[in-house]
Amino acid sequence: MKTFYCKSFNYAKSGGNPAGVVFLGDDELTEAEMQRISGEIGFSETAFVKQLDAENYQVRFFTPTTEVDLCGHATIAAFYCLAEDERKKGRKLPPTVWQQTKSGKLAVEVIYDESGVKSVLMEQAEPAEYDLIRGELKEKIAASLSLKATELTIPGETIEPQIISTGLKDIIIPVQSREMLNSMQCDIRAIADISRELDVTGYHVYTFDGKQIYTRNFGPAVGIDEECATGTSNGALSYLLFRHGLIDSYVEILQGESMGELSKICASVTETDGKYKVMVGGTAFITDEF
Repeated sequence: MKTFYCKSFNYAKSGGNPAGVVFLGDDELTEAEMQRISGEIGFSETAFVKQLDAENYQVRFFTPTTEVDLCGHATIAAFYCLAEDERKKGRKLPPTVWQQTKSGKLAVEVIYDESGVKSVLMEQAEPAEYDLIRGELKEKIAASLSLKATELTIPGETIEPQIISTGLKDIIIPVQSREMLNSMQCDIRAIADISRELDVTGYHVYTFDGKQIYTRNFGPAVGIDEECATGTSNGALSYLLFRHGLIDSYVEILQGESMGELSKICASVTETDGKYKVMVGGTAFITDEF
């Protein structure tokens, strides 16, 4: 068994969301053991990776308190660590490998340059749309962010808060400005209660500053008050914005500014015969291994 600490979605040499990565090798761990290890590592998610064959890996994701079906930044971390481990042995991973997750079998693409592993892109689960957030519930969500319901909007657009999933269900919430996004006084307990009530992982709050998208992510119901980079939630956001014609196929999203940990998440969205494919990725670096 080999363990890595890694940061995914770093922006230049700052930011990035820490994740634990455990290569199981020939070891077999119980669910309780994986949960315990994740709690001891203490990052928002830890990925447990079991190689099945040359192109397929089983991956399970644990927060400090529970297992989740999919995690974007921990996927990027896991396959960056795998690719770097292979590179040190003079080998490369196949251009496309597959992770078997509780959200299904999903493609992962590893991109190399002359210095090594440049970036990792992961396929998201097929997008699924759920309820629009309106009325009293919208007011309740706004209050948990110290905002008014009328402030949950993008100026000049009619887009509403909505529950979207590309692997995990989140409430995707627009706010009027970057300043408003960064100055929100969040009621973490209320966010957790609302998330449980709606059976979602948490809130993904976004805005535009010119053409640049900024986001914040809150998942206290699964043990994550706030994190500076979130792959799966930004995949859901990218799908929603693409469907509404607010972005082109490729987008770069900045997250974590209010935390002093600015991070960059890349996403691409394509549509063929009414079916959408969402890929999310970014860079990563290993901070420790043992």
